[in-house]
Amino acid sequence: LTGRVLTAEEALGMATAGSAAGLGRPELGVLDAGTPADLCVWDCSGVADAGVHDWPAGLLWASPGRRPRDVMVAGEWVVRDGELLTADAHGLAAELNSLLVQRS
Repeated sequence: LTGRVLTAEEALGMATAGSAAGLGRPELGVLDAGTPADLCVWDCSGVADAGVHDWPAGLLWASPGRRPRDVMVAGEWVVRDGELLTADAHGLAAELNSLLVQRS
């Protein structure tokens, strides 16, 4: 490999405002007045985050695969305290498993 390693902030920027700009949707990927208000909140108080001083890096590399505690889409809460509010999570999982079995 050549070149430099991306920082966590650069990777998050690419995944948010950068990808939105690439899709021609500059109103997405940022939290500003008039934007759709999509937001994810992670609990960073657990042991995996102890001693983490670089929060973007901690979110990416400390305890990877963690799920957000709260999610807002277009100004509406869809996940609160880890619970899906807008659908039956078990039913969705069963439907997805059924679809995957059909395709294999």
